[in-house]
Amino acid sequence: RLLYSECGQETLLKFHEELFHWNGYVNIDQPDSDWDSTLNHLFIEEMSRFVSWHVFTENGTLREMLTAKYTIANQRLAELYGVEGGSEDFERIELDPSERSGILTFLGPLAAKTDLGQSSPIHRGVFINDTILCKTLPPPPDVIPNLPVQDPTLTNRERVDAHTGAGTCGEGCHSELINPPGFAMENYDELGRYRTEDGGKPIDAGDSYYFVLDGLQSWDTGVEFTEIVANSQEAHSCYSEHLMSYLLGRPVSDAKSDVKVLTYMTQSSMSGTPILELVLQIVQSEAFQWRGEE
Repeated sequence: RLLYSECGQETLLKFHEELFHWNGYVNIDQPDSDWDSTLNHLFIEEMSRFVSWHVFTENGTLREMLTAKYTIANQRLAELYGVEGGSEDFERIELDPSERSGILTFLGPLAAKTDLGQSSPIHRGVFINDTILCKTLPPPPDVIPNLPVQDPTLTNRERVDAHTGAGTCGEGCHSELINPPGFAMENYDELGRYRTEDGGKPIDAGDSYYFVLDGLQSWDTGVEFTEIVANSQEAHSCYSEHLMSYLLGRPVSDAKSDVKVLTYMTQSSMSGTPILELVLQIVQSEAFQWRGEE
């Protein structure tokens, strides 16, 4: 009852706002003919309405959030998605399942992690590692050289790979952790629009990434990548830890009570338990209900 109250819904929306950084969408700015400052707020509105609908109307799961084939958008956003029709009001629209799959392929998260005038596999890769998979990335070197100026004969992926991939100083961290998830999102430009070419060459979104339970997993498209992530232990454990930390008001510790709850939540989420039920698991736990010794 409390979860469905206005305060309860605001609390969970605030959690997802901080998790996906959508309060930072006000700072997005691009030199693009399709861009103007109204999109900043439309991106925020889309994320807020989608999460609210998914969690409270659909009683949805994390896996479904990461693989949803719909969003809540108006006509302006629908045009960027390549969807005809729509209205001035926000409503549910179905997305092309061959192009979109879940919240990571929405306009806001993609546009927020870009460079000026082009996509950024590095920014997107860091976000997915840090926020979605809870991977601990080693600290960057003290002096980081900028990416070279875009060569019109190279795709953005080729430019990034030549600067940070195999045989470079960024080989370990970038080629194995940061770049693969970022390259998976290369079918989306700086505004999150779907594309099949970059600089006149076909987009290559394929790569591979090591997951704890499933080992090295490979994909050819961003849609395939989101399906792999949605079924990974890392994603469910990471989301559960973020949610648990937010509701406890402190970091999750290695205390037995915390580990017990986090392990149970992870297994529960992987088995298809709705997000609202995960919240109930936290507030019914000793970690939430009991205070440790002073």
